[in-house]
Amino acid sequence: MEENSIIQTGVKAVKDRGTCCIFILICIVLSLAPVAATQTVTHGPVTGAVTAHSARLLVRTDRAAEISFEISTDSTFAGAVSISSGATSMARDFFVVLTVEALDADTEYFYRVVVNQQFQAGINRFRTFPATGEAIPFTFAFGGCQQNPRDPESNIGRVFPLITREAPRFFLQLGDWTYPDTTDSEGAPDDFFNVNYERIQANYHSKYSPSYPMAELFRSVPVDYVYDDHDFVNNNADGTFPATENSRRGYQEMFPHYSLANSDNGIWHKFTFGNADFFMLDTRNQRAPNADAFSPDSAGMLTYGPSPQHLLLQADPTISGELQMDWLIRELQASTADWKFLCTSVPFNPGMRAIMELVLLVQGTEVENIIQSFGFESAAQGAILVADSWGGFPHSVQRLLRAVSQAGVQNVIALSGDSHTAGIDDGANSFFPEIMAGGLDRSNSRLVAAADLFGMNLWNAGGQTFTTGNFNSHFGRVSVFGADSVRLELIDEFGALIASHTVLSGHQAATTGLNHTARNRIFENTAVGDTARLDLVLINTGADTVRIAGFESSDPVFSVSEVVAEIAPGQSKRLQMQFHPQASGTVIGSLLVASNDPDSPLVLPLRGRGLQTTSVTGGPEPPHEFGLAQNFPNPFNGQTRLSFSLEQESDVQLLITNVVGQTVRSFALPKQPSGSTILTWDARDVSGRALASGVYFIRLLAMETTGRMQSATAKMLLMK
Repeated sequence: MEENSIIQTGVKAVKDRGTCCIFILICIVLSLAPVAATQTVTHGPVTGAVTAHSARLLVRTDRAAEISFEISTDSTFAGAVSISSGATSMARDFFVVLTVEALDADTEYFYRVVVNQQFQAGINRFRTFPATGEAIPFTFAFGGCQQNPRDPESNIGRVFPLITREAPRFFLQLGDWTYPDTTDSEGAPDDFFNVNYERIQANYHSKYSPSYPMAELFRSVPVDYVYDDHDFVNNNADGTFPATENSRRGYQEMFPHYSLANSDNGIWHKFTFGNADFFMLDTRNQRAPNADAFSPDSAGMLTYGPSPQHLLLQADPTISGELQMDWLIRELQASTADWKFLCTSVPFNPGMRAIMELVLLVQGTEVENIIQSFGFESAAQGAILVADSWGGFPHSVQRLLRAVSQAGVQNVIALSGDSHTAGIDDGANSFFPEIMAGGLDRSNSRLVAAADLFGMNLWNAGGQTFTTGNFNSHFGRVSVFGADSVRLELIDEFGALIASHTVLSGHQAATTGLNHTARNRIFENTAVGDTARLDLVLINTGADTVRIAGFESSDPVFSVSEVVAEIAPGQSKRLQMQFHPQASGTVIGSLLVASNDPDSPLVLPLRGRGLQTTSVTGGPEPPHEFGLAQNFPNPFNGQTRLSFSLEQESDVQLLITNVVGQTVRSFALPKQPSGSTILTWDARDVSGRALASGVYFIRLLAMETTGRMQSATAKMLLMK
């Protein structure tokens, strides 16, 4: 119906009431008045900075608007409490963060957004934290690295509905939360995204995107966050990059954060949940350039950028900056919490230094091809990228370990991301037990698998290795059982458990740590009577001097080139492992390095194959038979030789079990050639601990190239 005809009909209808003039006036006013604009919520709400009695709520609208929240302990909002209102404005990209106070501890609250006095659809909730010091069981989730538009595996977010269903008390996002630095390649090389503040604002739109599965998590789970390199400035970014103040400003204006310890220099901060303190670290704003860890030295060549340099890890560069390290040490020493969580965007594990040292051993060799198969342009590039972790900054590690040790601080656990893969270490390599969940929805880097492939076992409690074969997206789940223990778990996007480890109360970080790396530990086809050599690097990743008590070989055909007395903190020592076969055939053994490392001895499995240089002619080589010989000596005390023969090349596994069927030691021998093999076993389990006297069984499993499986079993008696 035409607008004028509506007015005329109305006039006729009211003439009998004598109100024609009034009605006409009202209709004219209504027809001329513009339709009022309706502001809507575009992003959020997001809950953060939760304590026992307060929380901060963030929301963004499409235009300037008055914002308030209604909050209640009842989902029907009976007896709702209205929060003091705020306003969104163009100056802050229409974001607003409001603080809610005077809440009850450990209580579930429901809230809804009110825009210009009109309710927006949707009810959100959160639970306040328990009173400080209260030791109640709780679970939280964490992870890093998500939403890279150029990664075909990204923008999936399959882990987030799973996390939401598990209802953790909070979620910690440890950086690389979207990858805005992908815009850098579209312009000049130094056109970093954060130089333009509008790009930072757009990045927070992406973080809170209502179309990404994390949006559902925001409706019920509080979030805390620290940036990493890609959402700070650029890949491997540090404090020397431009416009870092814009990144800090964006965090402060567009994330509902806790109070910052030093807002002018970074975003590091602390919060408390019951009997646990969480130290959220800024590993970007105060960090020295990664390249500072490398300087000229004659030890070996490293190609870094267009010009050659040599690899030498210095003790001077800092990953945290002095201000943040002072704060962290002071807060850790003053903490009365049962558990202290170091939340660092990059891996803490100083054992990662072993991967960097590996570069010196493989550059220019065929082994470098293996490094390149993990996505690196070269071994050198791999070293630079790994130096982005705490392992590239030994001075920072040493200072923290010394301070914690001197103060007797216990129960420190590290949480980390960045790596695009997952692993757990019980503290043998990482000093603090550490769980790393660096692939919320990114393609897996397989860095943990690479370290495992080279026998470094840097994440000794499990992770995404070729053994597990699970390289799915994942998150970290941490369960705190009062003051008793903490369970660390890695969960994949389908809910499968990748690895787990339990930390018992009373854990004290060591200050001495011996790690190693070797180009190879297999001596191929060495003539009987000759000596083959392979490089071995021993690395002190701790804060105190490593004192070597001695080297012990399980078989005299294996030895080391020289004796090392000690290795200073942050230093390494290159040796050579030697193989001097006395007869033809394969010999399998180990080299033990005893030291003052609390996890001593360091066990290095070795394998060598001796070949006769002359042979009897006049007929074909007799066929080999499959069999497992009786170990010799038997009974034995300390060491015994295990001998077997194969008809043809096979993938071999030797399992040593006790009388109840538990495997105490296993040896995987892929592509073992036909013929005889001798292996020396030192009556120790996989961790190097001596076994008790008793009956043990050895089982030989061989999968031949034809697909046929053969097996054999023998009984042994260990007597001490």
